[in-house]
Amino acid sequence: MKGNIKENFCQSFKKRLPIVAVVIVAIALVLLLVFALKGCNDDGNTGGYRPTLPEIQLNGDDGYIENAPQQGIELPATTGLVFNGGSKTQSVDFYNPSKNQCVVTVSLYLADGTLLYESDYLRPSDVVQMIEISRELKTGLYKGALMVYNCYSMTEPYVPISRCEFPIEIRCV
Repeated sequence: MKGNIKENFCQSFKKRLPIVAVVIVAIALVLLLVFALKGCNDDGNTGGYRPTLPEIQLNGDDGYIENAPQQGIELPATTGLVFNGGSKTQSVDFYNPSKNQCVVTVSLYLADGTLLYESDYLRPSDVVQMIEISRELKTGLYKGALMVYNCYSMTEPYVPISRCEFPIEIRCV
């Protein structure tokens, strides 16, 4: 009787072995694909330039987010903007803090990747208060938008130093 149980188990296992092997290979391929895609983050809007950034840390209560503290780069942070619906001309307060030793550009993207605005190079202490966005927005809340700061060396040709993306909401009234 012991021989029959062992023999039945072996025959059953041999029949299921190809199925088990296929399942294991499929799981391994899915895991490999997930890890490979996790590293892909080029959205096509940056010309392929997506540097690795240092950890971003809050810098007290002064309204700044400090990025790359060893370089002393401060970026004004916000969680949202208020725009006038139906108009391309918008009032903003974009600036490059005077203590920065870099040139920055500020860009705004909608959640679908549409570029709304990209500034010229802003040297330390430069301020932008009026912008022309690429299209009029209807009244409403635009969630998932991004404010992107690209930081460059102080001298031409401007060499990219870092990039920082802030998720924001744009409220059009």
